[in-house]
Amino acid sequence: MNVLCISLCNPELITDPLELREALERANQQIIQLGNQLDSLTRGTHGLTTELAVMCEAHLAGDAALVAQKVSEFANHYRQHCRPGVKH
Repeated sequence: MNVLCISLCNPELITDPLELREALERANQQIIQLGNQLDSLTRGTHGLTTELAVMCEAHLAGDAALVAQKVSEFANHYRQHCRPGVKH
């Protein structure tokens, strides 16, 4: 599981320009990594909510076959990607 975090440094305590540049580069890399993680989470959440909406609409419309299909797809995805003990 990825954890969103960033390390902080106090630029007022850094007096060497090279050290400041290195700290800035590290901060920039962390921001890029956090942006990529946020994008991945946003895309995953959007995909999940879209599929859940299809399942809910099918249920409300009485389309048991589509509901069963969506539940089966979720179960297969869980089996392949989320099941405890399965290496991702």
